[in-house]
Amino acid sequence: MEIRWMNARKLAATESKQADFDDKVGIDYARSSQLIGVHPHRNIGNWTARKIEKAYRKPHGWLDTVHNGDDLTPEQREWLSFYDQLAIEERNVLIDMFRRAIKSETIEKIESIEIVNDDKAPELGELPPLKFL
Repeated sequence: MEIRWMNARKLAATESKQADFDDKVGIDYARSSQLIGVHPHRNIGNWTARKIEKAYRKPHGWLDTVHNGDDLTPEQREWLSFYDQLAIEERNVLIDMFRRAIKSETIEKIESIEIVNDDKAPELGELPPLKFL
């Protein structure tokens, strides 16, 4: 049932609020927390799994299958390829930067990005830091 939990959480993460997931699936917040919360204490049963799949227009059984990027868009795959090239420290900085940007809910300007010719591109470790204003 852990696969169902992971996949349901992926779907919930596409929503801006937990309430949007709850409304879309047609369950209340308490039940949603019991099923896909950080510490769930109820399994996602067959009926609920099919209900979630239907709400998100996923094929029957989608929630029961491990997805290894097969449902990613080309843009998401490109982002992951960039991420895979980063050192652990650079990944942590990038993740922290995105978390802060999402929490602020506004990104007005990104500084210190320089467009370079591909044959003269700096190594990933040499890129200047991104700054959000």
